[in-house]
Amino acid sequence: MHEIESYKQKHGFRQFCPKAVLFDMDGVIYNSMPNHAYSWHKAMASFDIDMTPEEAYLYEGMRGVETIKLKARQQWQRELSDEEAQRMYNVKSGHLCRTAQGWHDSQYPRIDGANQGRRSEDMCGDR
Repeated sequence: MHEIESYKQKHGFRQFCPKAVLFDMDGVIYNSMPNHAYSWHKAMASFDIDMTPEEAYLYEGMRGVETIKLKARQQWQRELSDEEAQRMYNVKSGHLCRTAQGWHDSQYPRIDGANQGRRSEDMCGDR
């Protein structure tokens, strides 16, 4: 929230009440796919499933649980339950969160505060 306070002070605003919030879910503004690819590779390796970061791009847009079921079917020759695939996907999500916090590659700059969701009531208080 420090960035918001600095912005308000710099521009003479007493409150911060955005009229809209922009979520970039498809990489138009920020290309997050390299971080997803890295996270897929690390997570799947922890389950002895081969998936290169480059291969992760082949499954972009596919539901994560379905990607895991497909890879398990290909490499383990067995079907996973939804629960087992979800548990594995949670590991992938954990890798992505850690990657987002530490950024394995400095060419993808971190946007401070971007992962701190706030309710509009929290943003609109007067100073």
